[in-house]
Amino acid sequence: MLTRRQLLGGSLVAVAGGIYMPNIFTRALNIAASDHALAAGADDLNSRALIIIQLAGGNDGLNTVIPYQDDAYHAARPTLGINPADALPLDSRLALHPNMPELKTIWDQGHLAIVEGVGYDHPSLSHFQAMDIWQTADPAQSRHGGWLSGLVEGMVDSQGHPLGAIALGANL
Repeated sequence: MLTRRQLLGGSLVAVAGGIYMPNIFTRALNIAASDHALAAGADDLNSRALIIIQLAGGNDGLNTVIPYQDDAYHAARPTLGINPADALPLDSRLALHPNMPELKTIWDQGHLAIVEGVGYDHPSLSHFQAMDIWQTADPAQSRHGGWLSGLVEGMVDSQGHPLGAIALGANL
């Protein structure tokens, strides 16, 4: 059985392997990046990128971004809660799980944002329906494609390469 750590480790190896991509893919990526930067009005190729990491498993959000100073958190989780002394404080209210020092470093550099309380109106409490809604960004469930695929659909660079996004993993 594949663990989350093995999956993340394998994903990092796959990304690092991108350094050794064949020349044709490297050229296509550079052209696409250049076209995107020019279209966005960027002065150089250091424009921003959207990176999405979806952990499709049992992540415990309250023990990832922890309300470590909240008495209600500790009362509701007397054995499962993270000890405030072990947490990695972000501010006077929130902290990261102690196993996330790399994310804390990125936070300290000002390159990480945390968005709390994300949801949608009238949730059904069905995990499967919620996943469909999140992946399509459509609470009415009238779409069949995901929001990300809709964002990059039909994008091509000036050389005609249809390479606007890369997905690693078993699911799109």
